[in-house]
Amino acid sequence: MVGGVGGATGSGNFPDVAYGTKGVYFFACYNTSTGEIQKFESRDYGFIWTGPTPVTIDTVRIVADLQITAEHDGNVDSTTLWIFTNRLEANVLFCGAAFQLCFQLDLFFNASQDAGANWSADSNLTNTPCCCNAGTPVGHHEILPRLAVSKVRPTRVGDL
Repeated sequence: MVGGVGGATGSGNFPDVAYGTKGVYFFACYNTSTGEIQKFESRDYGFIWTGPTPVTIDTVRIVADLQITAEHDGNVDSTTLWIFTNRLEANVLFCGAAFQLCFQLDLFFNASQDAGANWSADSNLTNTPCCCNAGTPVGHHEILPRLAVSKVRPTRVGDL
């Protein structure tokens, strides 16, 4: 698509953009209609975008935030990408002599070592379950940190 990111059906929530290298940008968003996290790519500084490429589908949890980040190593086709998400999950637990609903936010990530052509399976980094405290359900919420990737190249041996 020229001049914008398109091709997704439904609503794209929590969009994020990362710069790779040599004019390559990566865009990720959450499709609320399908539960799919999608990746788009531009190799001309954002003028023409290709995609979407599916990253993962989660029909159990709702994505509450998303971030994509890319390494800057100069090799476009083997750029490593990471997508981190906060995902909201509803749980029912027996608490205070009754079944009660409890919500929790967990931190997930997916990674690609080939510029987003293939992705790792979902990895739940926190997986903190709801618990019961004095008859009240308590959800644990891990908040998505803002991440940046940089590569420092020494200019002389003494800088190592």
